[in-house]
Amino acid sequence: MTAKGIEYTLRPSIDETKPSWLVKYYDGKMPALRHGSEAYIDSTVISDYITFFFPEEGLSLETGDFAEQAAEVRAGAIARVKRQQNHHCNFLHKE
Repeated sequence: MTAKGIEYTLRPSIDETKPSWLVKYYDGKMPALRHGSEAYIDSTVISDYITFFFPEEGLSLETGDFAEQAAEVRAGAIARVKRQQNHHCNFLHKE
């Protein structure tokens, strides 16, 4: 996120200091990204989420010969983010 110039708050955690939402809904798994009401714990999904939702920030592949590759990355990112959202929604409804 630093490389893309995105502002963020880093909250290093140990087992005793992990946020309750992370422990309750994601078994405390790290790394974790929380953006608004969304939360993700898979590194690939986090990377894809950042690539998809912050395309205007630096490190874009959408110029020159990379436009087609960027479209493929975005399509994969959307699919992975949706899968994790569906898993999260299903998990929340099981309570």
